[in-house]
Amino acid sequence: MKKMLAISALALIGLSLPMLASCIKIGNTDTDCQPGRTCTCDGIGNCDIDCDGGDCNFVCSGIGNCEFTCPDGGCTATLDGTGNATMDCPGNGCSMICSGTGNCILNGCTADCTMDCAVIGNCTMDCTDATCVIN
Repeated sequence: MKKMLAISALALIGLSLPMLASCIKIGNTDTDCQPGRTCTCDGIGNCDIDCDGGDCNFVCSGIGNCEFTCPDGGCTATLDGTGNATMDCPGNGCSMICSGTGNCILNGCTADCTMDCAVIGNCTMDCTDATCVIN
């Protein structure tokens, strides 16, 4: 009887794992985000999301690191997850709102970029123009 219960339990676990995996995003993601849309990295793994055309909203709320690219500028990235978030914004006019446990990094911006920093980690921006501000 105990052997039958053990086999039944294993079968139930085996059947449940694919359903659980379909609910929880596990693994790395590499995708594009359309201008004006919000694209979220909220699973377990790293994300690489590109926004061609600018004006994208990125959210990094999962377990892992987020890499966002906004070559045309005007993007916003929000970090409230456990990993690091990096945004490349050579198009300028980008902002990051950082409240997670990792680091926030804003690269490539030369003007009009802002960071609101309340992370446990660090906030860094390579912009030296007076219009670039870390709060």
